[in-house]
Amino acid sequence: MSSSATSLLPDVGIELREGYAAVGDQSLHYVEAGDGPLVVLLHGFPEFWFGWRLQ
Repeated sequence: MSSSATSLLPDVGIELREGYAAVGDQSLHYVEAGDGPLVVLLHGFPEFWFGWRLQ
């Protein structure tokens, strides 16, 4: 799923790719980095994905 919104990804020294996945009637935002095996990092409230940027 693509978005026409302007990206607000910060410059953290690595390439970040973002997108949206349709899950039922919800749209979930995700950010990808790297080419290794998949790792899913889930944040808690009130944090958001940027908290994982240096992991």
